[in-house]
Amino acid sequence: MTRAFLYVLVATINLVAAAVAHSQPLWQGASYGMTVEAFQARYPSAKEVIRRPSSTSLRIVDSAMGEMPADITFVFNDGRLSTVGYRLKLEASSRMALECWDLVLRSFQDWHRPTSVQKSRRAINQEVIESWETDMRTAVELILLKGSSPENYEISGSVQIAPWELMAREKLAQLAAIDARNAKLLAAWKGRPVTDYVKEFGPPDSVMKIENAETLYVWNGSTLNCKTTLFVSKSTKILDRKVTGCSQ
Repeated sequence: MTRAFLYVLVATINLVAAAVAHSQPLWQGASYGMTVEAFQARYPSAKEVIRRPSSTSLRIVDSAMGEMPADITFVFNDGRLSTVGYRLKLEASSRMALECWDLVLRSFQDWHRPTSVQKSRRAINQEVIESWETDMRTAVELILLKGSSPENYEISGSVQIAPWELMAREKLAQLAAIDARNAKLLAAWKGRPVTDYVKEFGPPDSVMKIENAETLYVWNGSTLNCKTTLFVSKSTKILDRKVTGCSQ
């Protein structure tokens, strides 16, 4: 491996870095949440390597990372891109492998500046690991691993949405689903007599009248600390239904 080749590698990764600066793309034109169909239209050379009911993996083999063969694997969960894994193969001395590692690491850090870092640097005959989260809401991991034969190494790792960002997205999706379910329930009960609701869900924990002559029927949840409130007209018809204090 020549020093010139290392510079070509880093220049290529810098191009990748520039592409990732917007809209949380994980790798070049592949963005988090992209569908399998949209990805295959952009990368027709990608080959399917795993297909399960809820997970699909596509791979681009011998991708153009300078002159170095590199396999890039794209993992789709429930039909949406969630993680990009990569593997760069090195045939080099331990010194050159570490030099290449440092250049790749620096390039990735320029691309996604770390806000929190976890790293472990050990003997070259084992592995070198560095991972970090970024203010771009992604998580990056790099591993330099010695192969089974002398002067055989791999740099591998992944780019994905940071765990805290993923949790926030999942929470927002849950809340949206709850809102949709509550809207559906309201549509089913609105205009019906409150006695029908009581027959199905039992008597309320409290009943109170409010100034506009409506009556509130309140059920307190026993397990999730949630509260269901019905707004009932003077003619005892359900006007509205609100659920508060729980995530179900």
